[in-house]
Amino acid sequence: MDFAGSLKKAVEIVKLNGGVAAEVGADEQALQPGLAIVAAGGALTGIHGGLGGMIGGAIAALIGTAIGVGILHLVATIFFGGKGDYLALFRAESHAALLGWAGFIPFLGPLIGLWHLPVSVTILQSVYGMPRDKAIATVAVIAGFFIVLTLVTVVFFGALIGGFMAGMMGATRH
Repeated sequence: MDFAGSLKKAVEIVKLNGGVAAEVGADEQALQPGLAIVAAGGALTGIHGGLGGMIGGAIAALIGTAIGVGILHLVATIFFGGKGDYLALFRAESHAALLGWAGFIPFLGPLIGLWHLPVSVTILQSVYGMPRDKAIATVAVIAGFFIVLTLVTVVFFGALIGGFMAGMMGATRH
C-alpha cells in the first residue's frame, strides 16, 4: 500500500468506516504507512519546539501509540472478550492517528483528538469483532482511567505547589 492510499484509508477510518478499518487491520503492508502517519502527527505536535521538538514528538507519538494500543488490546481481550491480534489493532489505530495531525493547533487540536474515542469503538467492532456495547465499554474504561489519573495528578501537584507557596510565604514573614 502506498502512502497516498494509506492516507485515503486513514480518512475513511476517521469517518467511522469499519470495513476499511478491518481491511487495514488485516493488511500486513499497512504497518509502515501507519507508523509514518503516527510519526508525522507527533512531529506536527512538536513543531513549536523546532527540529528537536519535532523529532521528540515523533518518537513520543510512536512509543505512546504502541503503549496505548497495548492497553486497548489488553482491556478489550481480557475484560470484554475481544478477539484479535495486537498488530492488526495497531495497524488500524495507527491510521486513525491521522487525527493527531491537528494536535499542533492550540485548543482545537485536542478537541479534534476527542473524535478518536468513537473511532476506536468502530475499530474494536471491526477488527476485534466486538459488539458495540463492549467496544464502548472498553474505550470508556480506558478514558475514565486517564481522566481519574489526570485529576489525581492535578490535585497532587496543586497541593504540592500550594504547600510550597505557603512555605515560601511563611519563610518570608520571619
